[in-house]
Amino acid sequence: MNNIFKKLKGENLIKEHFEIAKKVCDDFKKYKSVKGIVILGGIGRGYSDKYSDIDIIIFTEKKNKRIKEKVRKIWEEYKNKGIEVDIATTSLLEEEKKIWDNEAKFAYKIGKIIYYDPENKIKKFLNKKIYYSKRERIKTIADAMLESEWLINCSDLWVYRGDIISAHYSINSAMEYLMKGIYTINGEFLPPHKWRIYLLKKFKIIDKNFMKKLKEVFKIKEFTIKELKRRKKIGKKLFEYILPFAENKVGVKFNEFYKFVYF
Repeated sequence: MNNIFKKLKGENLIKEHFEIAKKVCDDFKKYKSVKGIVILGGIGRGYSDKYSDIDIIIFTEKKNKRIKEKVRKIWEEYKNKGIEVDIATTSLLEEEKKIWDNEAKFAYKIGKIIYYDPENKIKKFLNKKIYYSKRERIKTIADAMLESEWLINCSDLWVYRGDIISAHYSINSAMEYLMKGIYTINGEFLPPHKWRIYLLKKFKIIDKNFMKKLKEVFKIKEFTIKELKRRKKIGKKLFEYILPFAENKVGVKFNEFYKFVYF
């Protein structure tokens, strides 16, 4: 996936940002309680511009006030220089207990640099944490497609109730679920909102016509029923285009998807 990030326009400051990240990381390697350091975000993905944060995660064995205070001071130091170093500390014990959402898994799967891992604990931990089982993928695809279709049709409900803005918003929400389905069909975790449209283009099943229709469905000229019908029609076409790929991955027809979500 990293190649698509390198196609982004704008000045790539990855070398400068990586040097800052290394300097910060090296400050923490001297602490015995630090079990690992991971660099995330643009640096790991291969593209980091003037709008990018420098994302660093410090893993400790357990909660450590001394490390947390150090993190705060470094954040303030670079903030005063006009540099956004998004540095955080967490314990392995805490993270092992947490249930990571798709965005967290995406961040650690796509574009991570394990900068410091003397006992190989971080690598083992992350391999376990970002594992995507076949069962989980099937359930996610089925749920995303069911929600997408329901929300497309839900727009009529809001017309009946007299709230045209909510009707239009239902179409937007349906497309969000459809994108979740697309990413999961392709074996990827759903990225943060700011990357979802851009990264769709990397998938083979997404062609120029799909992106053109997606652009049209997000376009709202005015909040009217006529405009809603136009958007709903395009939304259904996008859904119908993706549906065969979803059915292939789930292994059953759409009318049986509910079995994987509710039972």
